Amino acid sequence: MFKHDLSHLYYDPGKSQDWWHRVASRTLELSSVAKFPDTTRINHVSSELFEEFKTTRCWSVYPDAIDFLEHCRDNALPMAGISNFDQRLSPLLCSLSISKYFLFVMSLAYKPSTYCFQEALKRTGYDPKYCCHIGDSIREDCVTALSIGMKPVLINRREDEKYIIQQLKDSGVGVEDLILVKSLSELKNKIKINK
Repeated sequence: MFKHDLSHLYYDPGKSQDWWHRVASRTLELSSVAKFPDTTRINHVSSELFEEFKTTRCWSVYPDAIDFLEHCRDNALPMAGISNFDQRLSPLLCSLSISKYFLFVMSLAYKPSTYCFQEALKRTGYDPKYCCHIGDSIREDCVTALSIGMKPVLINRREDEKYIIQQLKDSGVGVEDLILVKSLSELKNKIKINK
C-alpha cells in the first residue's frame, strides 16, 4: 500500500497511542492527500483511528478459529496468547468472545524478541519442546519460536506456497522445522491427541 518504510517509527508498548499518532502523521505527510499536513487534523485522525481499532468494527474472527479453539479446549490443550499488539488486545478479545479460550494473553509488543515467549513459558511452567507457537509471520513467529525450542506453526492464508518456502529459506528456516498450514481447520486435523 505504501512505498515508504515506516518501521523506523519506534513502538513503545506503554505509549501505543503516541506510536499510532506518529504513524498517522508520517502516512499523511507522505501521501498526496495532505501536502501540508494540518497538526489539528493529524491529531484528530490518529485519535479516531486509535479509538476505532479498540472496537470489533475493525476486527473479525476467522471462520475456522472458534472451531479450532473449542477443539483445543475440549481436548485439554492449554493455550496462551502472545501478541505484539498493545493494551487494547485483552478487552478486544473479550468483545470478540474468544478470551475465554486462553489461560492468559500477553500483549507486550516485543516480538520478535524472545522475551515475551520466555515470559509465557515461565507463566505456564511448560518446557518449550512440548509447546507450539502458531503465527503468520516467519520472522516474528517462526524464527523466534525455533530459537527457544518451540515448534512453530506458520499459517499461510494468502501467499503462494512456493513464495513462502523461499521466504523460509531466506530466513534460515527449513520447511521441516515447522508445521505449515493454510488454516486452523487444517491444523486441527494435524493435531494428534493422546488420551
